Amino acid sequence: MAYNPNFNQQLFILIGGTIFLIIAMFTGKRKKLDRWEALLLLSFYVIYTIYLVAKEL
Repeated sequence: MAYNPNFNQQLFILIGGTIFLIIAMFTGKRKKLDRWEALLLLSFYVIYTIYLVAKEL
């Protein structure tokens, strides 16, 4: 099976999102995501999904 280098970009995005989530959850008093952090993650997800769909068209 051949390795596709496009997976590198997706891995970096996954790692970046995970690091952001960990930092966002463990900063602050409540140990929860604030609304703006959740909105930022949701926005990034929607934008990235649109990007992937547009790339396939």
